[in-house]
Amino acid sequence: MKSIKLLSLVTALCLVFTLAGCSSGGSSTDTTGGPTYEKGTLCSKDAPLTATDGKLTLTLDPATCAVSITENASGRVWSSNPDTSYEDSYAAGANKTGIFSQLMVTYGKATALVTTNSYASSIRKDTYNIYSIDGGFRVEYTFNEGFTVPVAYTVKDGSFYASILYSGITEDEFKISTISLLPYFGTAGEQDDGFLFVPDGSGAVINFNNGKLGASAYTKKVYGKDETLPNDIESSREEKIYIPVIGMKKNSGAFIARAISAGAESTVNASINGVGSGFNTVYFDAIYRETQNISVMNGSLGTAGLVLYAAKHPSPAEEFTVEYTFLQGENHTIGSMATALRDKLIKEESLVKTSDTASLYVDLYGGINKQKSFAGLQYTGVEPLTTFTQAQQLLDRLTDAGELTVGVKQYSESFFGGKTQTDLKPAKAVGGKKGLAKLQAYAEEKGIDLFLFTDYYKFYSTGNGFSRFFSITKELDLGAADILPKKINTNF
Repeated sequence: MKSIKLLSLVTALCLVFTLAGCSSGGSSTDTTGGPTYEKGTLCSKDAPLTATDGKLTLTLDPATCAVSITENASGRVWSSNPDTSYEDSYAAGANKTGIFSQLMVTYGKATALVTTNSYASSIRKDTYNIYSIDGGFRVEYTFNEGFTVPVAYTVKDGSFYASILYSGITEDEFKISTISLLPYFGTAGEQDDGFLFVPDGSGAVINFNNGKLGASAYTKKVYGKDETLPNDIESSREEKIYIPVIGMKKNSGAFIARAISAGAESTVNASINGVGSGFNTVYFDAIYRETQNISVMNGSLGTAGLVLYAAKHPSPAEEFTVEYTFLQGENHTIGSMATALRDKLIKEESLVKTSDTASLYVDLYGGINKQKSFAGLQYTGVEPLTTFTQAQQLLDRLTDAGELTVGVKQYSESFFGGKTQTDLKPAKAVGGKKGLAKLQAYAEEKGIDLFLFTDYYKFYSTGNGFSRFFSITKELDLGAADILPKKINTNF
């Protein structure tokens, strides 16, 4: 079985370009090459701190750094954590203090990843400071493990923003891997009614308190798995997350939360009451640094062990920010959450209406590689699936379907040879140059948008100036990032 190699990022980019109550000390912003966020002014820890934008009121408890957001119009309050007097019968170990934490931090220690939380390792030890900034507050959590994580909580234009300020993180011996941001926001317990929204595929709902305690908590990487890292065991074929957005409907209120900065480097998590804690939770894990565990064999002892590899450099982003938008009215559904998200994207001009006519999108696959035989000899040949002539015949039947956009995949000689594609030369088996030219002329005549797809980063054969040994992406242990097809029933 051939393994697919990943083209190194630099090489791929070159190829693409070739083809186409606080003290009054004043506030300041660091412009000396260090952190770029607003420093603010140091606050007292004696009384609750508040900030408002007219629509929302942000309250921060200086004793615990718990955050609450009040919707001024309805009086509805959303809290980041329960009161510290709350006793959780489901929580055990680190989760006992985790429910009072705004951050859960996973870091590398020896050969393993270890998780700590802001309440146990910073708040209770009084190794944190609070600063007043424009629209809210910045909390610097200094953990007894030797790292400091600054987080900004602000309200603006009717939304609440929580930001992990990457540019201000400091580390000592231990290197941070992931940071869970406000994992208990909403504090939805067994007495509450509602659901969690996760962006699985086109969107999915997890009902509060559904009793499925034997099911694992939901966790999935935004935009899919990092293919340069070893894949986990695949027991099913799953949909990807295409938008970094989550939501919660709790009793009569609801919110959606969107990762608007560094969302591509995050994971969506959700769990119900009884799984890890007594709360129904949905939140983001920010991936600050990639890590990878490798199992190695000790030849002399004949035993296996684990080696933890961590990326030398953390995320290049300056911050990881989540925007919370609170829905107006009552009786919310997944539909009203989708509407709120759509309205946000339209307002930001991230979503633009292009036509009043519905469009039909069609992907056509030219062919596949298949084991064949000739005169008793085995060889790998191209098996056509949709030739260019057949594609034209198919599209001729769809001309009454309205606006038509067609993508052609798996058609080039480079693709079938397993090489990095450096041109658009089609394989003879699917129609060759003349067949493609006729299809393009037909599409232009009929007003059909025709696109030829290329894959610049996966290949398994040396050729076209790129080597399967040197022009490749490597894993954290510097081994080649291979992608092997897997069967669900065996994971091999």
